[in-house]
Order: sequence, then structure tokens, then C-alpha cells
Amino acid sequence: MNYKEHCMTGETSDAVFVDFLYDEEMSVYEEVTDFNKLRTHMMNKLELYNQQPKVQKMDIVLFKDAIIHISKIYRVLNLKRGHVLLVGVGGSGRHSLTRLSAYISKMNCD
Repeated sequence: MNYKEHCMTGETSDAVFVDFLYDEEMSVYEEVTDFNKLRTHMMNKLELYNQQPKVQKMDIVLFKDAIIHISKIYRVLNLKRGHVLLVGVGGSGRHSLTRLSAYISKMNCD
């Protein structure tokens, strides 16, 4: 298997690895083979986040790039002393995606 076969799924999309797709005690990073299942899982987490009291409700659309960014932010936040610098124009969703990533990783967002 060469590098391109290892890092690419399909023809042009990067491979996405997550450890939160299955709610188990031992989390293992696995490649996402069913992207719709990942989208459904994130939509469920977004609904659970919005049902919490005293949080600012987020009405965001989880398109493919947003889901990939949430996965990357999640991975960096879970690293020991993990920091991430998000760059983009105002209103591009940096804050919302970070809030959802922190909620998925069970961090206190208050």
C-alpha cells in the first residue's frame, strides 16, 4: 500500500479518524467509513448540546467540511496541553465548531 492509498479515501477526500463514534469505555481512533453515520452522530450531539440549560443555542448546518473541522478540533483538544489556532473571517463558525468539539469531548463549556 502506497502513501496515496493509505491517506486517501475515494479520489479527493482526506481520511477522517475519530474515537467518539462509538460510546465505549475504551476509545480507539478508527477511520470513518460511513460518513452519514458520523453526520448523524454529530447531529445528535448538537441536539443534546442545545437541550442543555443556560447555553447559547446553536443552529448550525453540519456540511462535510464542518464535520471534518470538528473532528480535527476534537483531536487537538484531547491532546495533552493541546492548543489550536483557528483562522478565518468573522462568522465562519470557528466558535460554534469549537463549542461542539468541546461538548463531544465532554469538556465543561461554562
